Amino acid sequence: MDIMRELRRSRHALTIAGAGVIAFGFWTVLKMTMLMFSDTSEVDEIVAEAIAQVPMEDVEIERIIFLVVFYSVVAILLLLFFLLHLYIGRACIAVGKNEKRRFMYLPLSLFLGILFLVSVRYNILHFTTEFDSAFDGFATTVFDLSSGITMLGIVYSSVRIAVLKWKLRRGQADEH
Repeated sequence: MDIMRELRRSRHALTIAGAGVIAFGFWTVLKMTMLMFSDTSEVDEIVAEAIAQVPMEDVEIERIIFLVVFYSVVAILLLLFFLLHLYIGRACIAVGKNEKRRFMYLPLSLFLGILFLVSVRYNILHFTTEFDSAFDGFATTVFDLSSGITMLGIVYSSVRIAVLKWKLRRGQADEH
């Protein structure tokens, strides 16, 4: 049966894409964490601007408080970013293995896919001004492109699975 083979292929693609989304999310959090702690010059500029109006005797305390709040907010945002990728990835794996029917991962995947592809366009337009080196720009652009294609591949595979299931059910109904 040709439909069954296509259904297995689409489910397998969705499962692989789900694992990829989890890996992309983990890598992004790891990369951002490394960048944040390896190059603190931008954080120092933000802190300097934030505490510019503070009296000199309170500067060190304010600096510490601001850094704790700043890094806490960044950590929460990175955690939410990873949890979003984890949710999408696990949903894809569950649907791909035919364990559960989920839906919410589809609009999230579509949104992130479009967001990543818009990011690729931005990277290309601002290649010379946004990146420290050509390698950084190229790597970021390739990563964003891969993430966008993976997210849109999830949408394609999910829709394909739904269509094939519908055809399979309709074919079985036609036989009776």
